[in-house]
Amino acid sequence: MSPEIPHNGSQEMAKSIAADADAQIQAILEQARATATAESGKAAAEASATRAEILAKADEKIAKLKAREQALARAEARRIELSARETAIAAVLDRIQEEMSALRADSETYRRSLQTLAVEAIQGIAAPQVRLRFAPADQPLVNDTFLDGVNAGIQARTGHNCAVQVSFDLEDTGGGCVAESVSGHIIFDNTFVRRMEQARSSLRTAIVREAAKYHG
Repeated sequence: MSPEIPHNGSQEMAKSIAADADAQIQAILEQARATATAESGKAAAEASATRAEILAKADEKIAKLKAREQALARAEARRIELSARETAIAAVLDRIQEEMSALRADSETYRRSLQTLAVEAIQGIAAPQVRLRFAPADQPLVNDTFLDGVNAGIQARTGHNCAVQVSFDLEDTGGGCVAESVSGHIIFDNTFVRRMEQARSSLRTAIVREAAKYHG
């Protein structure tokens, strides 16, 4: 027969087993808590990193959007500026054209203007012999008195006389004349059309200069 175990011994053994079980359970719980805490920290770190990445991408998108909006605004401002410039040039040229048309209608005023244009054109050729070309419509104005005035103007400006040949074979583009060297190699176009082209270039330069004053 097995020896009998005292009743109080079994109680102590039960308590010991229970204590050991409690210790193991406590260890398991502590480990679980530690693991949970670590996982929680890891999750928090990952969440923070993800948030920072999302915000960085959002900031990048916002920066690109702002840059695009600014570029579009600058382009629109430039378009408006160019449109205003062209409108201003067109308005001034229209006014000049109107005044030139009115000038052509006043024969005496136009004759004086044509005489001045002829002197300028001859002076531009700077040769002892020059051919002056006029439109057929200007033939009634280009008489001996007209040519005497041209010669006087050349003499006053250069101190030299110039042999002037006259022809009326120029296409009528609104007024003015063209001077050529006898060889035809040198041409000075002093028609109203040519002066309008020069005025357009000068006007564009002047308007750009004025616009720069207001746009830095």
